[in-house]
This record gives sequence, C-alpha cells and structure tokens, in this order.
Amino acid sequence: MEKAIRDSSLKKEEYEWYMVSKLGFRNLDSVTKVINSLLYDASDKTELRYLAGKILSMNKEELILSGLKDQKKYDSLLEDMERVKADDNIFLEYSRLADKGIEFIARFHDKYPDLLNQIYLPPVGLYVYGRSDCLLDFNKSFPRIAMVGARNCTEYGKKIAFDLARDFTCRGNFVVSGMAVGIDKAAHEGALSADGATIAVLGCGVDICYPRTNIGLYRDIVEEGVIISEYEAGTPAYKSNFPQRNRIISGMCEATLVVEARKRSGSLITAADALNQDRLVCAVPGRIGDPLSEGCNELLLSGASPITKPKDLYDLFEIELPKNLSLDLEKVKNNMDDSEENITYENIFLERQKNLVYSVVNLYPETMDSIIEKTGMDVASVGMITALLLMEGKLKETSPNTYIRS
Repeated sequence: MEKAIRDSSLKKEEYEWYMVSKLGFRNLDSVTKVINSLLYDASDKTELRYLAGKILSMNKEELILSGLKDQKKYDSLLEDMERVKADDNIFLEYSRLADKGIEFIARFHDKYPDLLNQIYLPPVGLYVYGRSDCLLDFNKSFPRIAMVGARNCTEYGKKIAFDLARDFTCRGNFVVSGMAVGIDKAAHEGALSADGATIAVLGCGVDICYPRTNIGLYRDIVEEGVIISEYEAGTPAYKSNFPQRNRIISGMCEATLVVEARKRSGSLITAADALNQDRLVCAVPGRIGDPLSEGCNELLLSGASPITKPKDLYDLFEIELPKNLSLDLEKVKNNMDDSEENITYENIFLERQKNLVYSVVNLYPETMDSIIEKTGMDVASVGMITALLLMEGKLKETSPNTYIRS
C-alpha cells in the first residue's frame, strides 16, 4: 500500500487525513483533543498538514499524555486506528473518489473552510462535489451567511429567503444552506438566480440527492456551486446525521439567518450551534400567533438581530454599500407612458383597477373572495384583473384562486 501511495498522484498527507476520517464520528472528540494538544494554533493549516500520520502512529502512553484520560476513549481510538491501518480497501476507496468526481479535502487544505477550523469538533475532512474551486473564493469572501428555515414554509417565507439570498450573492458573497425543501431551497435558488455560487451541506453522501424532489436544484448546485458533506459517498440520509450536519452550516459562516421556524425545529438547533461557535444569529420577524413565526420571534426576544431588508445584513458587519448610480434603462422605459395619444380614460381606469387589486395582495396569500371584499369590485372585474397581473408576472397563483405578489 505504501508503494501505491508513493507511485500515485495522491499526496501522502491527504491520504493519512482520509484514514483519520475513517475513525468515525464516535472518535472525533478524541481526535480533536489530540490535535489540539499537538498544536499551538489549531486553525494553522501549515501545522495541521502532517499531524494525521503522527496521530495514526501514537501509542497508548502518547494518547494519555495528549489529554485522553478516559480509558474507554483511548481504547476505542487505538482499536479503530489498528483497524484502519490494516484495511487496504480504504486506499482503494480513496483512489476511486476522483472517478466519481468527488474530492476529499482535509483540514489543512486551502479549500477547507477557514472558519470551520475554529469550531468545536471540526470535521476531519470534507467530501466535495461540484466546483470545488468555489471554496477558495469562499475563504476570501466576507461576510458569509448561513440561511436556514422551515421545510413546510409559506410562500411569503420562500420569497423573503429567495430575495435576501439573491441580493446578498449578487454582491459577491456566499450563501450556505442544507438543500432541504422550503427555505433552504429558496435560499439556494435565490443565490443561483444572481449567477452566484452557493454551498449546500448535506447530511448524507455528496453523491446522494436528498430529498429526491430537489434533484433539479442538486444538479444546478453541482454545476454552479458546490455540495459538501463530512459523510463518505454512499452514506444514506440518517436522521441522526442532520444535527451533526447543522454545526457545519453555521460553522462555515460569520452569521446564521433564520427565515420562518417553529418553536422546536432543526433551524433553532443550527442557531444554537452558531451561538456556541460565537457567531452572529439573525432572524426575519414573523406574525404574532403564526406557528411558523414562533421560532424566529423567540430568537429575536433572546437577542438575535432582526433582518427586514438586505441592507440589514451588511449593517451587522458595518459594511457601507456603494451607492448604485446606474439606471436600468429598459425598466425606466417600460414604466413610462407609451405616448400621449395612447392615454385614454379606459386605460387610466384599467390601471387604477390593477393598482387597487395589486395593493391588497401582498406576500401572504390572498383568496379571490378576500380581494373582492377588500376592493369592493365585482367577481368578473377581479377575475379579469388578476388574470392580467398573472400574465404580467406581478402576481403568482399559489393554489386555485389564491394569489401572492411575485
């Protein structure tokens, strides 16, 4: 095996870290303690590079000296180190990752997220699928935002997450989320709509799309961004994986933003992880009495920063945005009156009706009956106006005869 390593293009240090990763999550606490005892600065990637080989060669006495006093812990670690060193299949697995388009990056690698090295129990390594060079840009970016929220969210929540992610990403920043349905998906889609890169952190292998309904998004992220996981390829999406996954989402970023969350939800676990990692926690305020707003409002009462518009995110980091002096001429042109001769009473009346209907529809769904009641218009007029607004892309029908703003 040693000769195979020397003869291959794979670097010895990277493979040794891969071997350490095979010791599993149950040994991660012990491995982290050993690493911290050997380093002056655990976030120094130069120091980290050669540590894996040293860890694999340690004996019982050296482990005890490194701070592992619990016999069960060092016995478990020694047993698993012997198993890993004796398993030649591990090298075969590692050497075949490239054939699957998957890259393994260890803690010392330039692509390994810098902030992750500062958290409690950082992953020994990450499996990466997609444009891995995005992670180099990610390490240069500031600030980086994790966006999480409810799976069964409202259309309002989806739009808020989409718009915030789009604005944040179009300025060259990164949005990190977990690729779940609902808020996660909207955040990723918002980032991609701005031709920006986004990072999805999975609770399964990077070669598995979970949930399967997000296969289109999964493919888009692989093409435009990057998918990462601490779980090896082929690992199913076990329920127990997700709380561990959440610490990575928050740990990669300076701030975690929660958009819609119930009082007890995975999003609040991610927010708690962020607090434990000494990172900022933000939340979008919600309606009082709405179950999907209880989690966010509770965070705000506990001191989380309220986010009501994109600028709020930048204000948190005291970043002054440059004034945008350019004008979208096409947009200005479309908003201008066509010409004086085309202005008729009928056109003015129609525009007033459209404005009236549009004014009573917001980011919360409004039914046809509700619009009729609020505008005082008849059924036929409201039906015609909503149809026109749908064609113009100003409204979106979320269910039959129920509308929100696009």
